[in-house]
Amino acid sequence: MSVKDINQSEFDKLISISNIPVVVDFYADWCAPCKRLSPILDELSEKYTGQVVVVKVNIDNNIGLATSIAVQSIPLIATFKNGMKVSSAVGFSGRESLEKLIASLI
Repeated sequence: MSVKDINQSEFDKLISISNIPVVVDFYADWCAPCKRLSPILDELSEKYTGQVVVVKVNIDNNIGLATSIAVQSIPLIATFKNGMKVSSAVGFSGRESLEKLIASLI
């Protein structure tokens, strides 16, 4: 199962109502590191179902959202808990660091 690609209104709603942490991958179709990250996020999304929500946002299709989150480089993984941004990490850091990030949220 692949991670759902969401738009700004879906993002705003998810962040405000989610009672579990949200991990958001800000990406673009032309970004090679983003493409390497995608299957790892798919796997982790399945592994941590019910503990975190993992979604992705295409910055080219959601420029306003990318600007409001201050996305300056991609891939950018941003985490949210209780409606608030908790952390963000730029670049492809591998599966192990992503699992540590998710573990720190739950």
